[in-house]
Order: sequence, then structure tokens, then C-alpha cells
Amino acid sequence: VPALQTLVEIRGTEEAPVRGLAFEGITFAHTRAMSPTGGYAGIQAAFHDQRADAQPHPERPSPAAVHVRFARGVRFANCQFRALGASALWLAEGVQGAQVQRCHFEDVGANGLMIGTPKEPGEADVEGLLTRSVICADSTMERCGAVYMGAVGIWIGIARDVHVHHNELRRLPYTGISLGWIWSPRPSPSAGHVIEHNYIHHVMQRLSDGGGIYTIGRHPDSHLRHNLIHDVPINLGRAGSNGFFIDQGSSELTISENVVHSIARSPVRFHMAGP
Repeated sequence: VPALQTLVEIRGTEEAPVRGLAFEGITFAHTRAMSPTGGYAGIQAAFHDQRADAQPHPERPSPAAVHVRFARGVRFANCQFRALGASALWLAEGVQGAQVQRCHFEDVGANGLMIGTPKEPGEADVEGLLTRSVICADSTMERCGAVYMGAVGIWIGIARDVHVHHNELRRLPYTGISLGWIWSPRPSPSAGHVIEHNYIHHVMQRLSDGGGIYTIGRHPDSHLRHNLIHDVPINLGRAGSNGFFIDQGSSELTISENVVHSIARSPVRFHMAGP
């Protein structure tokens, strides 16, 4: 039987979201890798150019083994995500009140956990379409990006009130945690994030121009605090690898009380960032 790219799809609607699903102690494994037409042209965080698509914005995300859309209160606890060809778990548009707790992500071809969307909803649709109030805690991400090296352990795109705490991210070819998906300081729905008490080490093992925690865009009332980041080497590419990489448009977030050591280049690097 040919392997699938997606094992489980949870898809409600804006008017009738799926409610109250819980997955406990389940292993999700053995999906196939992507094979985009014309080859894989990576952009960042396992998003890639769809070379056969003539649309003006042809970026496509990697498919996820478990893809959740329009759901309330879905929970994953004590689950294993391993031996997956592309991404593992995507909490996408309209997902609110989700929890990922005590889960293990290992040997994942692309991203480990994805939260949010790459495009912001229109102003009239924010409440129903926005990914919000998501918790990821006490989980481990390792050897993600095993096939597509530009992938990350945890990707947070356009979302609100995401709390990522007490996770360990290790042995990753690129960035540990990535926050944001707008390369400018213009207002967006993204706000209220807390990334704290995470242990991030031995990341950026193959690529450069990232860090233990990477941010882009404006995130009011957001905090990066009490994280421990170490062992980030110099690697492939011209740009440096960093503890924190506060990239283009990053503003209105607070970085405090972190410990960063054994970084080959910059413990904290700012590039076109704001206040």
C-alpha cells in the first residue's frame, strides 16, 4: 500500500467547528515525503516554491501527517510523531484552545509542530479564522528537518496567544522555534505570545541564518523569557547562526531573563528590527 502524506485530517467549518477531540498515547508514523513538480525549492520553514504554479504567490507549506482546521479544544497528549516524510502536526486556520502536551516529535522530514497560517485573515474574518489560544508544553522535538533541512522544530505563523513552554528542542539542522510570518512591522493579528522555559540546544547543525529562537514581524504583548539556548555552531551559508535571531520587522516583544551560551556567532542578533 503506498504511503500517505496525511494520516489524519480534522476539518470543521467556521460555522460548525469540530469540538472536544482528544488523542492520548497514539503514535503517528510512516508518511511519505513531498515530491513537488519541478523539484523542491525551499524558502524557509519547509515552505517551498511550487514551480509549476503561475500564481503570484506560489509558496506552499509541507503537508502534515495530522492536519487540524476549524476545531475547538482539540488535545494531543503523550503522543509520538516519528518517521514522517514531511511535517508532523499542523494546527491551522480556525483552531482555538488546542493543547499539545508531553508529545515527542522525532525523525520528521519537515517541521515538527506548526501553529497558525502563512496568510493573515481579513479584518472581518479574524475571530473565526484566526488560530489562537494554543499551548505546547513538556514536549520534545528532535531530528526534525531530516529531509528538508530548512524546517524548524516549532513554527508559529499568523496566530494569537500561543504559549510554548517547558519543551526541549535539539539536534535540528536549522531553527528551533520560529515566530511570525510577515517581514515588516505593519500591524497584524499576531500578538500575545509567550515562549518561556524552553531548553534549546544543538540547533543550526547544518544551515545558517537562523537561531535557537527566530522572530519576524510585529508581536505586541509577546515575551521570550527564561529560555536556555546553547551549542549553535557556524555552518553552511554566508549568514551567521545565533542564539536569538530578531529578524526583519520584529517589534513590540520583550526578551528577558534568558541564558545563552556556546554560540559561535551572536548570542542575540538584530536585523532590521524595531523597538
